[in-house]
Amino acid sequence: LKAMARSTTCSAACPIPKRDRSMEGTGERDGIETATVSLAEKHAVMYSVKEIPGKGRGLVAARDILFGELILDEPPLLSGPPESATSLFSWSVAIAVLAVGACAVEFDPSPAGLRALLLLGLVALLVAKPTAAALLEAGAVWWQTAGLDAEGRRQYFDLRSGLPFYVPVLTEALIFRLNAVSDDASGCVCAMASMVNHSCVPSACLSWNSATGRHQVRALRRIEPEEEIAASYIDLWQPSASRRRALRRGLYFGCACRACAEPSEDAQRLSDHRRTLCGQLEQSIPLKLQNGQLKEALRDLQCLHDVAELELGGVPTLITQEMENDIADMKAQLAPGERAREVADGAADQAASSAE
Repeated sequence: LKAMARSTTCSAACPIPKRDRSMEGTGERDGIETATVSLAEKHAVMYSVKEIPGKGRGLVAARDILFGELILDEPPLLSGPPESATSLFSWSVAIAVLAVGACAVEFDPSPAGLRALLLLGLVALLVAKPTAAALLEAGAVWWQTAGLDAEGRRQYFDLRSGLPFYVPVLTEALIFRLNAVSDDASGCVCAMASMVNHSCVPSACLSWNSATGRHQVRALRRIEPEEEIAASYIDLWQPSASRRRALRRGLYFGCACRACAEPSEDAQRLSDHRRTLCGQLEQSIPLKLQNGQLKEALRDLQCLHDVAELELGGVPTLITQEMENDIADMKAQLAPGERAREVADGAADQAASSAE
């Protein structure tokens, strides 16, 4: 439920789901390539790429898109380096910087010497380590970009970089950082999925199919013609201030969706209260299930369903549908116990009446 509520991906730290955008890719094997082409033809009139005020380019529905309908299924243009490799490399550089610095400066057990050693450690941890990780990512992305064909390069460089002109390596790295969507590793960039903009009231969800190595965009609810196809990049169940802060820190943009720009302070407070409540309920349900409190967990899940549906536009979504399935399962588990309790209570009442 939490993964669906967040979309994706992904938080900005794990290269994040992201913003601006372009065209389309194909599979590598004959079977996959044929399936990709047929899917592209089937969905050719489903959406179009348009300028979205305040967001840049995005995807807009060209027809009615049904609840749960698959909108996109495409391979990535390129992927970031594995997180394990990035972590190993950055820690190695940090340790090397610390070791070289310690050797270059004679150790002094005095307070001043200890402060110098502490400062060196902070530099290694806070400067050298993240710099090494960024350089590794930039180098890997630049190398993969250089290996793309002409169409792939056009699609990649059509995405937003945030720079007014091309700067070798930096432009490639920023495009990846600002447009990556989640996968099994550290994120990937897709020609079309990377053009799905953010909204705190999403109409679609992003997902990575690890079995096929392709990224999918699916309608979270019914999407009307000319409505933007948007997904959430962050945890939905936060107040508006927390959501805007997360987006600015990780993705360098603010959100002006209807959930973040309510017409009045009272409406904004009510929305924030509902989303905070959803987050609290989402955390409490697994704990109650672990403690065997099935009835209480069912009550919380029903409350979460009602509040989430109201906050997400008052229409059925994949998120609330999944909740409904869980509610049905929990009721089925609870039913035998409830019947047994009724029988036991009835027997106790009958025994008491007989005794009297």
